[in-house]
Amino acid sequence: MLVAVLIIICTCIRSNAQEMNPVQKDTSSKRHRHILTKCPRWYLGLSTGFNNESGALGINFDVPVAKQVSVGAGVGVGTWAGKFYTEGRYYLGHCNRGWAFGGGFTYSTGVSKLRANLLTIYGNEDVVVKFKPIVNTFIAAYRFWNLGRHGGRFYINIGYSFALSKTRYEVLSGHMLNSLTVKGIDILAPGGFVAGLGFSFPIH
Repeated sequence: MLVAVLIIICTCIRSNAQEMNPVQKDTSSKRHRHILTKCPRWYLGLSTGFNNESGALGINFDVPVAKQVSVGAGVGVGTWAGKFYTEGRYYLGHCNRGWAFGGGFTYSTGVSKLRANLLTIYGNEDVVVKFKPIVNTFIAAYRFWNLGRHGGRFYINIGYSFALSKTRYEVLSGHMLNSLTVKGIDILAPGGFVAGLGFSFPIH
């Protein structure tokens, strides 16, 4: 339900942007390229990915603060429950397009108490685990393309996330987890290679 509402909101934003932001057509090349006559004041978007800054599915906003610089933040859900982030980006292209490079911080909320049947050194047992909050810092490279003719953007990104929190989880029930279970938890924990994609819709 929440995702459907967000999609409807973003569609409305895009429709409004189409009325407010005319474009010029560059005929200097064989393929017409649409150039924005007015850069958006800020962007509202959706994103997803692996170790994505706003989780497996998140919403975000991005505000240009200088000609080639923006700051942003977002919230979403991921493998470690809720996730929040803040970031700064530097763009090489006009109107926050083309290549960009960014960095920032993420905060993953974790879970205070999770009961699950996990593999321990004695076999499968009911285990109570606490996933602790984790703070990460990350760097990323982005590639942005126009989405339509009126200021929307599509992007992909890759990067790396570094965990600043040393202890990621705690076994509250006293069980000894099997090494395979530990590896599985490490994969779920925030940190490591980052890959994502997203859509940004303009607010003029």
